[in-house]
Amino acid sequence: MISYERFSEILDEEMELLPEYVFEELNGGVLVDKKANLHPNRLADDLYIMGTYSTSPIMGKQIVIYYGSFAATMGLHGEDDIRIKLRDTLRHEFRHHMETRAGFFGKGTLIDEDKQEIGRDKRQQRDTLTVGHIDTAHAQRQHGIGQNMFPKDSPFR
Repeated sequence: MISYERFSEILDEEMELLPEYVFEELNGGVLVDKKANLHPNRLADDLYIMGTYSTSPIMGKQIVIYYGSFAATMGLHGEDDIRIKLRDTLRHEFRHHMETRAGFFGKGTLIDEDKQEIGRDKRQQRDTLTVGHIDTAHAQRQHGIGQNMFPKDSPFR
């Protein structure tokens, strides 16, 4: 696994590619946490949360990316693969931020999609009895529902 410092550098590089407007109202910023964040509904130690978006009256709106989750699920991958996964995770969390700013909640939002995907993952785990690393909480995937709210040149489509 790449070092924490290099991981943070790649995150900074990926954030520089995003348009300035997506950072509006993100007063808590984008943070990197060294810990691995296991999903509370996991069946074993096999489902990791790669990043979170949260809003708090005290901390504000912020994105946290979990270096430890990347290390646990991508420890043997090269820097290019980690960059792709980090980019997807970062943009996923920014989509949560944009939906929250727009007042989108409930059916058809990314929160709804995440819940559905976690349910599918858990069913698949039970059906196949897989115990390997499943990092699909923020896996690379196409988001079809709710993306029309972004311009065609948006990095979130």
